[in-house]
Amino acid sequence: MKVNVKIAGASYNGVPSVLIPLQAGGTATFCEVSDTTATAADVATGKKFYTAAGELATGTKPASTGTDISDATATAADILAGKTAYVNGGKVTGTMTGGDVIVQSADTWGIQVTQTAHQTITATPKFTTVEENGKYRSNFSADASISANTGYSPGTIKKGTDSVNHMITVTASAAEEIAGMVEDGWAKVYEDGASFYSDDAYTTELSALSGDILVAGMKSGDVPIHNSHLSSNKALTKFKNRFRTSAGNSLLSGCTSLTSVDLGNLTSAGDSLLYSCTSLTSVDLGNLTSAGNSLLYGCTSLTSVDLGNLTSAGNFLLYGCTSLTSVDLGNLTSAGNFLLYGCTKLQSCTIHSTTPPTISGTGSAINRTCVLYVPTGCVDAYKANSAINRLFGGRIKEIGS
Repeated sequence: MKVNVKIAGASYNGVPSVLIPLQAGGTATFCEVSDTTATAADVATGKKFYTAAGELATGTKPASTGTDISDATATAADILAGKTAYVNGGKVTGTMTGGDVIVQSADTWGIQVTQTAHQTITATPKFTTVEENGKYRSNFSADASISANTGYSPGTIKKGTDSVNHMITVTASAAEEIAGMVEDGWAKVYEDGASFYSDDAYTTELSALSGDILVAGMKSGDVPIHNSHLSSNKALTKFKNRFRTSAGNSLLSGCTSLTSVDLGNLTSAGDSLLYSCTSLTSVDLGNLTSAGNSLLYGCTSLTSVDLGNLTSAGNFLLYGCTSLTSVDLGNLTSAGNFLLYGCTKLQSCTIHSTTPPTISGTGSAINRTCVLYVPTGCVDAYKANSAINRLFGGRIKEIGS
């Protein structure tokens, strides 16, 4: 600090420092430091200074790690209302409210999705560029969609803003079970994509399911009931298909305890749909138009079957149905080998096609008293068909006769 001094009898006021010649040559600077208030903790590490007592000391304060904010351009309108930030050396309180969140980078905000049972919510970030007063900035929002497991309505999307945690929130009202998709007394079994699921647990193996099974499925006919999922299930007793119109191979093959099945919605089926279901007594296939091989092969207890819309079938359609007494084969136009082979109790068979179907080598071993009934005026044409005439031994009559 500046002081008043007297040198060689002369007085000097407000002198900041004094240069005194040294005996060895040169000069030394002397000044008053009694007003020094800094301590070592106030001075950068490694830097020297004099204390108020005139002692030389070394600073210990760590170097500053602050960020230069002199180039910040955000204004109060760019910052959420109530939030604060330092911009170009000053503290700014935000005024932005409502609408999409306005951010300067994709890392500033995120999306938080909360979904409930039976629903799937997908949310993706969306950025749009906005110009205001010659400046550009990004509005951040979320595009969201929702879907639900088969048998449930998905709920309604709800979006909000969590300004504390910097999140766009995406939720939905709860999924609700669709009325009529499940019947009382039937196990809840749905089919979705490549899997069945039961009691809300997805599985591709249903061999452990027992009792009465209802496949509700999606209300769509373009995706078939999947192959073999219930094949050889010895505990399955009843099966009802609600919506599916096509079935893959071996769906219920070998289900030897199956006593009742409703497949009335099916229009097409692959191979071995009900192969060797030996306890099955009746089956509704009234809308089936095409079938693969071995549709009802070995259903030895079957006494009634509705095939009233059938037009084509593969080999072994009713092979070994030893309890069947009558069958309606609809408008059959073609069938493979062994159509009725082993149906030893069959008394009547009806075909509604006015043109005799093309049948491969049908074999014999059906009841020799079985009569084929055909449309009026078509008896001669059917008798002229060698395969059909051989199968029924000429026992061909008009429907209603």
